[in-house]
Amino acid sequence: MSRATVMRLLRIKHGITARELAEAAGVSQQFISDLEFGKYFGRYKCAASAEPLVRKAFEAVAANRALQVSTLLADLSANRSHLLDIKEEKEVEL
Repeated sequence: MSRATVMRLLRIKHGITARELAEAAGVSQQFISDLEFGKYFGRYKCAASAEPLVRKAFEAVAANRALQVSTLLADLSANRSHLLDIKEEKEVEL
């Protein structure tokens, strides 16, 4: 049985890419990977010091996704009964 950090398990469970999390945290994708596998470097010499950064990144991803879902629901509502209509792409603002 393999082992993984809770961070990695949450990321995978919720379909968050390492790149997406890295961008939200303002760090490299490699840094995220290193944290997921228990490697710490630089100013993050232990998990406890890196955890606030990771938590804020997850919160930022969640907020962004919530906004995307809200926008999708509004677009679906605005286009009720017209989802299969054919239109020129420039006619529909997405």
